[in-house]
Amino acid sequence: MKDKIEKIVGAGNVSDKEADMFVYKNDSSYLEGHPVLVVWPASTEEIAKIAKLANVRNIPLVVRGGGTSTAGCTLAEDAIMLDISRMNKIVQLNLTERSITVEPAVTVAQVNRLLAHYELCIPTVPHTVSGVATIGGLVSCNSPSSLRFGQIGNWVMSLEVVDGTGKVFTPSKISIFVGSEGVCGIITKVKMKVTKPITAISGTWKQCVSQEELSLLSPLWKDSDVITIEYFDAYCSQLLGLADKPHLWIEYVFLDKGDIKDQQELAAVRERIAKLYSLLKQHKFTVHTDPYVPHEGISPFLHFCRRNSIPVYSHIGQGVMHACVRKEHPEMAGKVYKLAQKLKGYPSGEFGIGRAWKEYMPPDKKNELKEHKKFYDPSGILNPGCLL
Repeated sequence: MKDKIEKIVGAGNVSDKEADMFVYKNDSSYLEGHPVLVVWPASTEEIAKIAKLANVRNIPLVVRGGGTSTAGCTLAEDAIMLDISRMNKIVQLNLTERSITVEPAVTVAQVNRLLAHYELCIPTVPHTVSGVATIGGLVSCNSPSSLRFGQIGNWVMSLEVVDGTGKVFTPSKISIFVGSEGVCGIITKVKMKVTKPITAISGTWKQCVSQEELSLLSPLWKDSDVITIEYFDAYCSQLLGLADKPHLWIEYVFLDKGDIKDQQELAAVRERIAKLYSLLKQHKFTVHTDPYVPHEGISPFLHFCRRNSIPVYSHIGQGVMHACVRKEHPEMAGKVYKLAQKLKGYPSGEFGIGRAWKEYMPPDKKNELKEHKKFYDPSGILNPGCLL
């Protein structure tokens, strides 16, 4: 198999070395995989040929971009790992229709550096890994950006996809592939809308106690000038250098709304917030859950976390709740997801469901996905064990 794939991708772009198998057995989750081969394709055509070959041989394929998945979305178990890092080209920028077409390994940071020259952006910068998170990965998980701009799927105009038989096509229903974590097809190109960045931004910290935090939220959710609302419990607030009380961080589109108006000071706040993920990991809270919880369920969710001493930070405007547990207590993560399920939430608001949390996926969504997979991947070779 290695020799056949090497003829497709070229010498040096496929490996079964023990060192490479070791490197690719992990992503950013607490889970572990065991790939049998690592391949570095450079084009849609190469991926299509590999998929055709894998389909005939019934060998699973798993795609990996930045490897930042915390849910085990990019782990290969006795499968070929397709590292798409070479597919990192910006294909086209269309200023007339305000769109950009990219290969899947292009990062958000890479796109926005280019767009900055034209006073444009894609408003989808992830909160913790904007330097390495890829467009393909964000589309595969349908990651959020902010309260104002919604999910990345809102910005996708079209996709190029390779299905489980090696067919290359542009799907008419892109929603099937946005958020399906690679189980129905391999995304090889993404065309996205771009927009003018919001230049006049102000921000403010609000300290909260008990139920006051939620009384503050209702008017903020309705305020069209609000860009994003972030929540940090007392423990997370302390890690950020704030008082030992829960806090909200709110950003507005107008300078007269927030207390912090200096743009460099705002950037410093965002940089400090971005470090929280690493700070929690340093304090042994290595499993960061991310269920979506509807607004009416946020109060009981936060109460549960306080009662069980589970640190929580949240993109609360979108209902994404990051309850953080220690690796040695995975049962607490299960309780978090079961609670979100009870509160009519969803097992992922940002990081993906992957292999880690698939048991909490709603049955109707799982059945719908099974039907799509049966059509686009009849042999079931694409990312087996993920979601389904």
